[in-house]
Amino acid sequence: MGMTRYIDVIHHDTAERKSLLELLATHAYTLLRGFDNGQEYLDRASWKQSQCVITERGPSGEGGHQFLREVKQHWSALPVIVISGSITVGEAVAIMKAGANTILQKPFRDLELLSAIAECLAQEQARKQDQAADLQQRFRSLTGEEMAILEMMIAGQPTKSIAYQLDLSTRTVDRRRTAIHEKLHSKSLAELALLFIEWSRAENFSETSQGNADPSRQEEK
Repeated sequence: MGMTRYIDVIHHDTAERKSLLELLATHAYTLLRGFDNGQEYLDRASWKQSQCVITERGPSGEGGHQFLREVKQHWSALPVIVISGSITVGEAVAIMKAGANTILQKPFRDLELLSAIAECLAQEQARKQDQAADLQQRFRSLTGEEMAILEMMIAGQPTKSIAYQLDLSTRTVDRRRTAIHEKLHSKSLAELALLFIEWSRAENFSETSQGNADPSRQEEK
């Protein structure tokens, strides 16, 4: 199962924060969290479970840019919506450069916030789909022999053992190992294992979906 993802609201004013959370809850957003400030959010590593962040721009803009830079260092693709009072064009440009997806200037309509959230979530979903398609493409580039070697690598088998089982020279196995890392864009065995797990989950999901569709096709015959 995938990790639960939340829409997070960061605002120092309790009433404002509660109001925003209630607005989202009434529009079917149920996985919500509220934070008093950006540091609390960062200290708890909350970005690991975030799907979208709505944060205020601090008094006179203080701290806002730093929070954006820090959270983007952890997860560059995390959608962030910044709520601000009066703001100059230069300040808005700086906030966007720091990593904000959208800036909403007060007062704004509820629909503006809801639309901004919907757009951020749609962009995030598209990004995930692109990543999944890219991963599938990388694994499809492996030859049958490379896939066999990959599975043995994941199982922790050394080069000599792999060479013996596949009746290959150790030099050939080493070349295949290098090719596997290059094709999958991995730098270590640990990273390779994580990619393999992610790919396997996607493959199993796809096969399950197709399998669920088979009985209906059989019934139609």
